[in-house]
Amino acid sequence: MLKVLAKVTEDRWANDSVTSPLPEIYALAQCHGDLSRDDCLLCFAQSRTSLSRCTILDTKGRLYLDGCFIRSDYYNFFNETVDPKHDMVKCANQSSISADQQARQQFAAKVDRVLMNVSAVASENKGFAVFGEARRGGVAGVYALAQCWNTLDEKGCRECLANAMIRARNCTPGDEGRAMNAGCFMRYSTQRFYTVPIDGGKN
Repeated sequence: MLKVLAKVTEDRWANDSVTSPLPEIYALAQCHGDLSRDDCLLCFAQSRTSLSRCTILDTKGRLYLDGCFIRSDYYNFFNETVDPKHDMVKCANQSSISADQQARQQFAAKVDRVLMNVSAVASENKGFAVFGEARRGGVAGVYALAQCWNTLDEKGCRECLANAMIRARNCTPGDEGRAMNAGCFMRYSTQRFYTVPIDGGKN
């Protein structure tokens, strides 16, 4: 994990492995593309501390924060896209969307558009993208972030985000949805939460 820490400090992501002596240990840490270097280091420090509290001998576990990801395990998981046993989805308990059926349908359609866009761009943009559509015509704004881990190739990133998109979309009409897969992270919200100054050309 010390090598991972050193690499994250320089490159904002890192992976490493120790195969001898047994047991083999693999580790991955990556910050989302919208974080500054300082925020990346703070997020990684927080995740590293939290992960060490919940793992046995600090060698197995995963943690998703809203700015970074860290995982360690006993096998090479670097090319995993999805993991049905451990992948998670987290939906907001509240919804500011009107109970009117048409309003909810319009909101769901907007979420679909934004998630499809951010997924398509990320898979062709080194695994990262943000995109948003502002409030218009009474329909709440929707903002999204997609992040694949750098160990995936373009095909793996696309497959992971396709799965994440379906799962996050199921959070509607909730104000937020997060899909946390083995190979990627996706989030949408009615509030602009990312720090990149340009959101896909739409304000």
